[in-house]
Amino acid sequence: MFESHLSHPYFNHYKPLVEGLSVFYRVILGLPPDWSEENFTTLINCVHPDDRELMRQLQTLAIDAQGKYEAEFRVVWSDGSIHWLADRGQSFYDQTGQAVRIVGMVEEITEKKQAQEQIKQLYNELQSRVDELQTLFDIMPAGIAISHDPTCEVVRTNAFAENLMNVAPNSYLAPGNLNVNSLTQ
Repeated sequence: MFESHLSHPYFNHYKPLVEGLSVFYRVILGLPPDWSEENFTTLINCVHPDDRELMRQLQTLAIDAQGKYEAEFRVVWSDGSIHWLADRGQSFYDQTGQAVRIVGMVEEITEKKQAQEQIKQLYNELQSRVDELQTLFDIMPAGIAISHDPTCEVVRTNAFAENLMNVAPNSYLAPGNLNVNSLTQ
């Protein structure tokens, strides 16, 4: 949990100084526990260079939208390792509508992002194999029929089998669709 007070002298139009950062928040950003809270540049420099613009937009949104915000972004720790964070918060305003603080929380989600990337890679590999098998199924110069159910009531065939059994292309065989007499003639 963190709280940013926007009335601090270092606040410079959408660049709030993050005050009251817990030791946990400093650690999750890869900062030393004794990090100086009066250095916004150090804070923004923790953010991955490709995500800094997103963070600037998030600050603007958090203040201007007068509501809640959510973002996922990367930070680069002092050892060079990259970590993913999920940041959620809400701005609070005084009687004149001026933003006075932001309260929120940040969560380290690196393992979740790595798992999502692995799932995406596995899906792409599986899709590639399915495409390869589909190509083989389609061009194999032998009749192939594949059942999609345990009772074999619906059967999918390749072009060679369709021609052999005299059934319409891309049709699924079902009871009544196959003329057994055509196979023996």
